Amino acid sequence: MTTERFKHLLQQYLSQQMTEAELEEFLDAAVLPEFEPVLKAALERDWQSTRVAGSSREGQAEQSFENFRQLIGQQEGAAGKYRRMQTGRSSWLRYAAAILILAGGTATWMLAKKAPEREGQPPITQQTTPIDIAPGGNKAMLTLSDGSVIVLDSAANGTLAEQGNAKIVKLNNGQLVYAQENQESGNALTPAQRAGIDHSPMTFNTLTTPRGGQYQLTLPDGSKVWLNAASSITYPTSFASNERVVTVTGEVYFEVAKQATRPFIVKKGSTSVTVLGTHFNVNAYEDEVNLKVTLLEGSVKVNSAIDNGQSAMDPRFAAILKPGQQAIVSAHSPLTIDHSPNVDKVMAWKNGIFNFHKASLQEVMRQLSRWYNVDVVYEKGVPNMEFGGEMGRDLTLAQVLQGFEDMEIHFRIEAGNRLIVMP
Repeated sequence: MTTERFKHLLQQYLSQQMTEAELEEFLDAAVLPEFEPVLKAALERDWQSTRVAGSSREGQAEQSFENFRQLIGQQEGAAGKYRRMQTGRSSWLRYAAAILILAGGTATWMLAKKAPEREGQPPITQQTTPIDIAPGGNKAMLTLSDGSVIVLDSAANGTLAEQGNAKIVKLNNGQLVYAQENQESGNALTPAQRAGIDHSPMTFNTLTTPRGGQYQLTLPDGSKVWLNAASSITYPTSFASNERVVTVTGEVYFEVAKQATRPFIVKKGSTSVTVLGTHFNVNAYEDEVNLKVTLLEGSVKVNSAIDNGQSAMDPRFAAILKPGQQAIVSAHSPLTIDHSPNVDKVMAWKNGIFNFHKASLQEVMRQLSRWYNVDVVYEKGVPNMEFGGEMGRDLTLAQVLQGFEDMEIHFRIEAGNRLIVMP
């Protein structure tokens, strides 16, 4: 067996997607010394990704490896014994479908374990399956100008529709691109086409991610957009000649194509962000206290007109950001600037991780609610706690919650996607 094949089987094992034949192949190979470095690396990676600041578990990754090897040996023995008890096709997978979740050095049994059948007695099944929820992924819906909806996660790759002079193409990596027709055919583009301009009547599309979804989009002008879970962006299928305007909800990261004569404007309610070419993040979730615009590169101007009718031209409600600054927009007070925000924390979602640096329990739960599509219920009030550390967004919900164990926070997951926070 090659190392690549073993890595594939290990991933299948950990993600609970293994067939009976693959399970036997994996168990036979897992005890071989040449694959020991692969197992150790996987355990170390999973342990580190679920580590929470404040934990003191030195040596746990190494101990996890030893426990894992011992468990594999037990499974091998049990499998062999059970096969000898059976006639015909092996029932090992039904007997002990032991899928190991590696979280903070702790082994968690998943799936159902079926006890050996006794002669003359019906099968006895023990249900040992805790409810768990998979992480989010590339999921989104595209609403076209005529109101029709395309579910992107189930749509085939290739051209999905035509809007104006652009074709909407789903790439092999799951991204959505507005490609100019002449660009696809290899013909030269006019300056207007290259800038994503179409002089026909303006039409709009909306890309929406559900809870548990994320998506990447390239707009008609070449600007790149990343949507976090429970977010949306509405944009014209071709931009006007004098400006590029989009509206957003939720959290969206932009890398704007620079066009000096056409500013790019992002709107959310009464707030607008105006740029020429830059990289910035907009966090505008309705359940967050403030709207936040964080600049990574270039320059942006943030305007905010508030509910009491105050003009957005008032300097108290407008600011030009420099890289590394964050504008904080509140509904009933002047705009403020954070000159040293934690940019790593802001951009963690785009980089595939949770960053809980100085996060309250409620902030943490809001992130988990969006990414795992769960409703959070506090059984007896909200504990006043502050978190730290990072976790991978590719973990299951149970793995993430396991990482909070040292902080004496207890949870249970109920059917219907309910996450209960217990005292």
